[in-house]
Amino acid sequence: MTKLLSIITPFYCSNEESYLNKRVDLFIEKSFYPSWMERIIVDFGSPSKIANRVELSCAKHGYVYLNLKKGRERFSAGKCRNYGAQIAKGEYLSFSDVDLLANEDFYSAVFKKINKNNEFNFFEILPCFYLTSEASVDYLDGSFTHDDVYSSYVNNDSLKIKATAPATSCFLLKKDFYLSEGGMRDEFFGHGYEDFELMNRLAIKSNKFYRSHNYYSHDYKYDSLEYKGYRTFFSLFGRENLAKGYYYVHIYHEPAEDAGYKESSKRNKSIFEDFMLSFDKNKDSPPALENNCIERNVLVLGWKNSIPFKGLREVIPLLGRIIYKHESDFHSSDNFVDLVQKEDIDVVFFLNPYGNDKRLDIYKKCQTENINFVVYDRGALPDSWFFDTCGFNAESKSYGQELWNRSLSGDEEFYVEKYISELCNSEDTLEANGSRQGSYSLRKKYDFLGRKMLFVPLQRPNDTVIKHFSGSVAGVDDFLMQVRNVAANLPPDWVVCIKQHPLESYRLDVPGCIVVDDKTHVHDLVEACDAVLLINSGVGLISLCFGKPVFCMGQSFYAGDGLAIRISSGEDVLNYIVNHENYEPDQKNVHKFVYYLISEFYSFAKSDYIKVADGSTGASRNMVVALQFSHIRIKGIVDKNISRRLELLSTKAPAYDYYRNYFYNKNSHSSSALPKREANIVSTIVSKDVSDSSKAKANAVAMSNASESIVVAKNSSTVNKKIKKLIRNPALFFKDAIKSRVG
Repeated sequence: MTKLLSIITPFYCSNEESYLNKRVDLFIEKSFYPSWMERIIVDFGSPSKIANRVELSCAKHGYVYLNLKKGRERFSAGKCRNYGAQIAKGEYLSFSDVDLLANEDFYSAVFKKINKNNEFNFFEILPCFYLTSEASVDYLDGSFTHDDVYSSYVNNDSLKIKATAPATSCFLLKKDFYLSEGGMRDEFFGHGYEDFELMNRLAIKSNKFYRSHNYYSHDYKYDSLEYKGYRTFFSLFGRENLAKGYYYVHIYHEPAEDAGYKESSKRNKSIFEDFMLSFDKNKDSPPALENNCIERNVLVLGWKNSIPFKGLREVIPLLGRIIYKHESDFHSSDNFVDLVQKEDIDVVFFLNPYGNDKRLDIYKKCQTENINFVVYDRGALPDSWFFDTCGFNAESKSYGQELWNRSLSGDEEFYVEKYISELCNSEDTLEANGSRQGSYSLRKKYDFLGRKMLFVPLQRPNDTVIKHFSGSVAGVDDFLMQVRNVAANLPPDWVVCIKQHPLESYRLDVPGCIVVDDKTHVHDLVEACDAVLLINSGVGLISLCFGKPVFCMGQSFYAGDGLAIRISSGEDVLNYIVNHENYEPDQKNVHKFVYYLISEFYSFAKSDYIKVADGSTGASRNMVVALQFSHIRIKGIVDKNISRRLELLSTKAPAYDYYRNYFYNKNSHSSSALPKREANIVSTIVSKDVSDSSKAKANAVAMSNASESIVVAKNSSTVNKKIKKLIRNPALFFKDAIKSRVG
């Protein structure tokens, strides 16, 4: 049964003399445990005598007990938390150590908070007061109440409160958010910094607060009144709860004697520094964790650490229990079938199934053996992606007329008309284009005012849809030959305009045709044209949205009754145009088809790309490194909207009040913090060689100094000069920044 919140407690006690042996009993007995919550204790691998007793105590009080049986390894709280998160039944997760207690009011506040939240990237921290030894005794016997703790904090009573931690490892967030971020890294062991590393990623992706100045510095503690260093940034995620009186209390214990504590802490600190820099440079996170609560076994064809599957990190936790295998792991498709049967696989997840011959062989085997599959690739509309359970592109049954050809209600018609209008007026495209200039300016530039235009958008010669779905066309070169023939035989009042694919680097020269500038916006070309001729490019669907006739020489998923017209040669285009046959698309059918795509089939996500060079052709290709979904649709698996915080909280908000005096002095009587755009410019320009520790740390110092300098210069021309210098000569910028800091 699904719970609202699962609280996971990592535990490991190596001997009976340890304070932890008794403390865990106290924790299990005294922790509040309402019906809407699930409590999980994950034992790293305590000796059997201790483990058996804790397991019995958990069973008595309704706790879930898990034993990782890793007692011979160095303790890792992160591994305990990750494992607990993967089996947790709660929609939300939190973490608590065995030293932490709270009252019923605290949990009621948590319940209300998460029950009204609808943001995927919701992230908060539950703060903590560290009690003194004497106060701990009084707290446990009831003479020093939970409310008394807060009064002691307000009155700065050091006899009761040893320390205050507005930021702790007691995170509060959606389970899917935690799993999608890969949880805590396995690289950490022992004690220290594993929670900071994850906190850094979650805090930044939550899009809630502006980052602090001198961000990489360890020098500024939680009680610092200067908004500097990562700890002050993290503290903002707990200060609101602290101000409202929602907190844990930490029951005192003598410091644990761990011979390797200092060594592991020092090592973990260095790892934390490297990962912070790496995250700023390329948003690097560990692979997403799968959700073991979902009763579905999924075989994912690909490497877990590969860029495509890291890009799909928000989808991975929705699939189920995952086995990763690359197609190269199978000697034949029969070996693949054997594994599917042995592991009781429910569904196979493919990237482009036509990506290579072995993957295609396995994909065809799924079809012949009736093995369920999901095919993932980019859709034809801006920010669209598909997870198809019926095939790939034009071969898929997902585009069948019986699925989309139905009457639309008034609300549905309004919805699709609004979508199409916004699409046609936007600059959003599948590939990068220049700025829009308008159809009139385009016609004037290329001197065909008063003439009709046939627009020909080209595709990449090695694209899957060209290799496998080009129909009667033998490839892009063959297609261009037919285009030249069409241009030579069109009526004199027609002109042909060709646009090269944005990722191709070579220049075209097609006799009888106008080859427009590479940066010409495709929407301007579609708007200006009278018809579109292509093989099977996604531009064809966009053109239908513009109401333009579309002729497809290849197999196209958007060709059909009242949509694009399927042809076999350039002669067919000439016949339609010369004979004045009706080739206009049926706008009712276009609306029905587009409505089906955007409301029932496509998923939508904003994407971050990196451009990868293709050494063999000199061209480049885009690889998706991150996707932020607004809707995920996989038939029979998931259909959910995802809302998230997109804007940072204004620095005028009371949440920043703890540091208000710092902002006031720092910015010459301005309460503004670091502007987001300028912060991103500085924080993402890092040395490409982060393996060189000294260089990476020097850059960290420079970036901290640079960000501070930019803030001081805000609202003046100095900031523009610094940014121009940063872009023009990064090496000199960082050199001067370091020199300025030293000076």
